Amino acid sequence: SSAGAGSPRPVDEFQLVEVTRHLRYLLSEMDAEAGDWLERHSALLNTAYPERFPALVGAVQRFDFDLAVERLDAAIAARAMTS
Repeated sequence: SSAGAGSPRPVDEFQLVEVTRHLRYLLSEMDAEAGDWLERHSALLNTAYPERFPALVGAVQRFDFDLAVERLDAAIAARAMTS
C-alpha cells in the first residue's frame, strides 16, 4: 500500500546524516569535490530538503562555499523543525 499521493518518499535518516555531514565538511574545507558529492547524492538531498536544495546547488555551482554552508545549515534546521 502506498503512503498516499503527494507524500514525500521516506528518507534514510542515517544515510542522510552521513551524507549531509560529509557535504558540510567538504564545503567548509572549500573542497571542489563538494559538487561531485552533491550530484552523487542529489536524489537523497533533494527529497530531504526539497525547498532548500535548489539554492544549495546554486551556491555550490558558483563555488560560493560559505553561502552553501549557510544554506545547508538552514536546510538542516528547517527539516528539524518539520520532523
